[in-house]
Amino acid sequence: MTDDFELGWLLAVAGAAVWAPRPIAAWIAALGSPCAIIAHVKSGEPAPDGVEPLPREATSRLAALDDEAAQSALEAARAIGAQILTRDDAAYPSRLREMCDAPLVLYCLGDPKAAEGRAIAIVGSRAATQYGRSVAAQFAREGVGYGATIISGLARGVDAAAHTSAVECGGKTIAVIGSGISALYPEYHSLLADDIVAAGGAVFSEFPPKMKARAFHFPMRNRIVAALADATIVTEAASRSGALITARLADEFGRRVFAVPGDIDRPTSAGTNALIKDGVMAATSMADVAEALGWSRQTQADAAPTDALVAIMQTRPFDVDELAEVTGLHVAELAARLTLLELRGDIERRSGSTYSAVTRRRPKNSAQT
Repeated sequence: MTDDFELGWLLAVAGAAVWAPRPIAAWIAALGSPCAIIAHVKSGEPAPDGVEPLPREATSRLAALDDEAAQSALEAARAIGAQILTRDDAAYPSRLREMCDAPLVLYCLGDPKAAEGRAIAIVGSRAATQYGRSVAAQFAREGVGYGATIISGLARGVDAAAHTSAVECGGKTIAVIGSGISALYPEYHSLLADDIVAAGGAVFSEFPPKMKARAFHFPMRNRIVAALADATIVTEAASRSGALITARLADEFGRRVFAVPGDIDRPTSAGTNALIKDGVMAATSMADVAEALGWSRQTQADAAPTDALVAIMQTRPFDVDELAEVTGLHVAELAARLTLLELRGDIERRSGSTYSAVTRRRPKNSAQT
């Protein structure tokens, strides 16, 4: 069998049993290949010894597969222009490998390496208030300043606010969706998805390209969001919000969970306030999260270029276009560095969207150097 043939069968099997990633992985390990699973299922024999049985719906879907279905699965995957990542690929996100129910296949638009390094999940209500959207944007913006990729689910409300803020300040963000990439949900976020990819981030899905979103896809999506991040921040969530599922999963994965407090009479803050009552750490800024994780605001590698930017802005205020021309930096990268410098207190934003270095006065009795 060719590599393409084997990949096509894996895509077909993974798609047919997408709701059962843990048992299907065990079947592949026991029988040796996706093709062997199909032969076993069609034979009517029970599950291999010591292997978890597959759900009845999955076995019925698997029994219907043939060579043509495998070829069609491969063609559909390649038609969308996404990377097809399996657990054996070096680009498969390392944090997902730790999961007992890691996706057999991950479809990726953009750069999968965005999932490595520091990462923060920001989740919350689809019906977020202005407060919730503002808080999500703030944490995303500040998270980028700490060098973190922002993870969320591309839903309306909190998710969209977090993704948008990360992109606008030149950061990287990853959207994990509950549908196939060709059936993006919600459809009106397709431009946001394009912006995420253009900014160096990625869109991930474990579902076959044309599979439409279903209600039970979103808890599956949430486990990937939780697993990809060092910590999950719940910014605004009602008492029955899906964001609370993400928080629970993050805790089960051994990740830190934080909740942003809200008004006690606001329904969309009932879930976050309940998390705090249950012992989850309250966070009122990214600094709280960074301190708990032991993160500093910048790495040593960033020091030289950012300090050079400060030196430039000591002469007069500059706008972003002028700084891009002087430094040769791409606007997106420049925006990220400016955000970092603002967070450090080294520069300030002035009228007319210009930036200037902050002049720090030496204390009167300080020693001269």
